[in-house]
Amino acid sequence: MYRYKYVPDGEGLLKLLTDRTVKFTHPSKFNDPFDCLPSMPRTKLAALKSVNPVLYERLGLNAMKGVEKVNELYKIEKRLESRSRSGELLSDLLKDASVLSLSKIPDSILMWSHYADFHTGAVVEFKIPTNVWPDERMRFDHGDLIALDVVYSKERPIFKHDGSKSDPNTILNTLYLTKAKQWEYEQESRVIKNDGGEGIFPFRPYLLNGLILGAKNRRGAFFDKLLRKISAEIGKNVSLYQAEFCKAQYKIKIPRFKFKVDELP
Repeated sequence: MYRYKYVPDGEGLLKLLTDRTVKFTHPSKFNDPFDCLPSMPRTKLAALKSVNPVLYERLGLNAMKGVEKVNELYKIEKRLESRSRSGELLSDLLKDASVLSLSKIPDSILMWSHYADFHTGAVVEFKIPTNVWPDERMRFDHGDLIALDVVYSKERPIFKHDGSKSDPNTILNTLYLTKAKQWEYEQESRVIKNDGGEGIFPFRPYLLNGLILGAKNRRGAFFDKLLRKISAEIGKNVSLYQAEFCKAQYKIKIPRFKFKVDELP
């Protein structure tokens, strides 16, 4: 898969290229206030015994009878509702997580304006293998930049906290991979890091594949020299492109650049 990171021309871009590091951000710092904020309906635990008997037993409810059991379930529901309303419940779920946002497209006028400093920045191209892992590794981590596509919806996803066992993929889609329809132009994919919090982390150097300078970026000679050095360091060619404004249409063109599609296994 090919994914793209829009960045301003500054220290972050230089570190990305020379150190092969990239910033993962905590969801609380996203610019969309609804991002990672599912709808959380009122807690109902009436069916807890059937949907999650293990949790039911751990709470000691199997040893209670009648009014005592009803009262205990009511207290638990109220505590969960309070934590849900205050945001504490969601905050705990996302506490150690962070996200790297990438795009499936490198030529969005809005993305260049919003995230690449009004076309003076750049777009970094990553070429991410999806079926062959280096060093015969059977597992991947955030350094492999395996990106999951965001789904765009008119309705907020629903996160139920009724004690039922949830499919990990359902939780992933509900918390991290569903956004409002208005953001669809971004064609976003996300690399999700579940522990360790936010920060700047290394990625596999061989993923670096190209650099597209913005139509208003005038540092082509500098980046040409830099990419020659980086290509020698990582043992593969990292191509340089210069975006341009189309003269007759509201479009960005990138001479010599070939648009790619995912080749998923």
